[in-house]
Amino acid sequence: MNETSEAPDDLEPASKESSQEEEAERHREAMNKVVPRARLDALRMRFTHVEFNVLELNDTSWADDAHLVFTSHLAGRSDSGFNAHVQYLIRYLADEDLDQAEELPEYDPEDPPAVELTATYEVQYSLADPEEVPDEDLEHFCSMNPIHNTWSFWREYVYNVTGRMGVEPVLVPLLPVPVAPNPSLEG
Repeated sequence: MNETSEAPDDLEPASKESSQEEEAERHREAMNKVVPRARLDALRMRFTHVEFNVLELNDTSWADDAHLVFTSHLAGRSDSGFNAHVQYLIRYLADEDLDQAEELPEYDPEDPPAVELTATYEVQYSLADPEEVPDEDLEHFCSMNPIHNTWSFWREYVYNVTGRMGVEPVLVPLLPVPVAPNPSLEG
């Protein structure tokens, strides 16, 4: 689940839309400033946790009912670059319908989930002209780009670990990326 900024509820719908457009424009500006200067230097898994609390899962249909959450944030900055942390979670609660839930229930050690996989990755970037890039621009960059950099590693990890748990390996879907229409391709 990515953190997004929302306009206050007391704004008129047109104001909310305008605020969202302004935020999207600010994000584009930040990305245009950071992307040409950033270089991916290292990527490593920093933490992982796996729980398998059921006797058997005969197929991967449980994964369709599992809840997937992911987030990314700026973790630190140095004179020559910056780090981001990306956290992923898959949680399957055998007796609950998460589609009906407002939000993911808190972890309850007295009633653990049937399956839970978590992983935290650290992504390290170097930055050309770091003094030209404010932290706010890095925060915009880190809200999504490190997820793109780690998603394939997360998918491989889940596939590998679920197979080792003795169940049908789970294939995490491709990263959903919103795509703006390209006017030059429209006929």
